[in-house]
Amino acid sequence: MPRTKTPTGAEPAEATPDRRKLRGTNIELPVYVWDQVRAYLDAHPEQRVRHMVMAGFQALGLQIDPEDLVAERRRGPGG
Repeated sequence: MPRTKTPTGAEPAEATPDRRKLRGTNIELPVYVWDQVRAYLDAHPEQRVRHMVMAGFQALGLQIDPEDLVAERRRGPGG
């Protein structure tokens, strides 16, 4: 059966991403890297792993919205 083409200028609703919607991920890091992440977060309690990853993506040249680089909450050591 032939695929129907979407008319020019019209996109299906699911093709329009909500920039504030989040998707989860599960990554595995070597213990020595995780130890450094924890040490960094202990020294910077206003940040989270998500912020570190977004800053890293930005350093690689990906476009990251400025509001995604704002510290999100206060953390306690080791938390």
